[in-house]
Amino acid sequence: MILSLREVPLRSEEEVGSKAWNLAKVLSEGLKVPETFLIPSTEVSKILMEGLRHEIFELSRSLISEDWNYLLEMERELKSSLSSVQIPEELIEELMRAIDGRIRDLAIIRPSPFSQGISEGDLKGRMQIWYFKPERKEILRAIQKVLSESFNLRTLARIYDLGSYPEDLSLALMIQEAIVPRSSGVAVCCPARRNEIVIRSTWGSFDERPSDKFRVGIDLREIIESEINEKKTKLLPTDKGLKEFDLETDLWLMPSISKEEVLRIANISLDLSPIFGTPNVMEWIIQEGTNEIFIIQAYRESEKPKIKSLEKKVIDMIQSRAVEVVTERRKQKIPQVIREMEFPPIGSRVYLFGPSAIFGVDGFVLTQEHVTSGEVDCSNIILLIDESEELRGEVLERCGVQSIILRPSNISSAIEVAKRMIAFNPGIKLILYLKDPGTIFLPGISGVFSGAVVPIDIIDKISGKFLRILKDSFGSIMIDLGESLPSVDLLSSLIKLGADFILGESEAQHQARLIWRAEARVFLEYARENLQKN
Repeated sequence: MILSLREVPLRSEEEVGSKAWNLAKVLSEGLKVPETFLIPSTEVSKILMEGLRHEIFELSRSLISEDWNYLLEMERELKSSLSSVQIPEELIEELMRAIDGRIRDLAIIRPSPFSQGISEGDLKGRMQIWYFKPERKEILRAIQKVLSESFNLRTLARIYDLGSYPEDLSLALMIQEAIVPRSSGVAVCCPARRNEIVIRSTWGSFDERPSDKFRVGIDLREIIESEINEKKTKLLPTDKGLKEFDLETDLWLMPSISKEEVLRIANISLDLSPIFGTPNVMEWIIQEGTNEIFIIQAYRESEKPKIKSLEKKVIDMIQSRAVEVVTERRKQKIPQVIREMEFPPIGSRVYLFGPSAIFGVDGFVLTQEHVTSGEVDCSNIILLIDESEELRGEVLERCGVQSIILRPSNISSAIEVAKRMIAFNPGIKLILYLKDPGTIFLPGISGVFSGAVVPIDIIDKISGKFLRILKDSFGSIMIDLGESLPSVDLLSSLIKLGADFILGESEAQHQARLIWRAEARVFLEYARENLQKN
């Protein structure tokens, strides 16, 4: 049974979840919301009936023991079971009929949980969303993915911390049209009981990005403070998740919303105050092309502590486990590094992006699509995945992957993703794709990642000293050449630093020849220096 958002008020909040319940209130006020359909919690419960409810119950009860190795293994098994859970064919059929012609290009699935005494904002950020194309196969995978991420240790610990029991949680699933944002953000009405509305906004999707801030006084309905920050990139939704794109330079310091839009958003937030009370939070999107304002979520801001004791223990455990794994791996490598430093460099390692055949490379950098789409040489590969991608177990098993390059859309959330990867796959070496050099100064980042990939196009923006700091911080650096043909001088300096290289698909042959020439130059310089000494 699939519900439209207009049918939600006819059901109970327990059946539809707090998120859908609140969004239906927004719709009833005549405001724009994305096209939304709902799989009610009664249908989700049927999906979980085959022993999965018992696994969730067992995992939540075992939290009290704080036996972290056992808990991580249980979480991994539960996630695996939920990732392959059977979804009734008739449910998929009904959902396909519901969205036909209404959601065309891109959809998003969101959990809509409900538990007595817990508000929508109390669980925010602990359950994953998923973008997908509105196709049968993708809908099935999206449902499985969101279910597998909804009953994680952090969520269960949070529910306990708030005085409820995880087994009493009911979960509905919202399937929405994904609105492509020109700008988006959050409005908070009357924070800390102040007589004002605070609005934050950015270009593209609002996801812990650099943002502008506006304060609007309620009495006179005018902007009393504006803070415009530099915004060099934006995030946009795709069927692979949120992707980062460069902004045109003239937009970097331009306000992401106009004065008129600030006041419109403030008025909508104020209009919702009688419904949700204050302080309330409203997440909004201004659609690309139409400049229409859509409300994505709205709820009363929780006054409960954001993180309490049990959830903090879970977070600390995941972080410490990730650091322990990386530290141990580095200890094992120290003797090998010392031995290598006694000898002159014999050349950088060279990897080819893509499965194309080229003679003489040390390995390949492949995506999960490369691995699953055909025959590939698994002898020495590094897997490249985006932060929003699901790391597929079949890819790891098929190629025995030992190294993964993680390309982040947001560095803070990427660190969390990386820690969980290491916790679940202790043998994995994680390498950070470094779009912003300043990232290396974030606390603890080199404790999670044991290497870094730097795109060649930002090399000219950073100094040699900075590259040496980068090398010392991470231990190894790879330079992604893309499709560029850098000078032999630049390549020589990078080789002296000990950098490895990733070749682009179309220019691989030319790039390989340039690297060979640069290596030859470095070797000759080394030989001359030693001859002069002797």
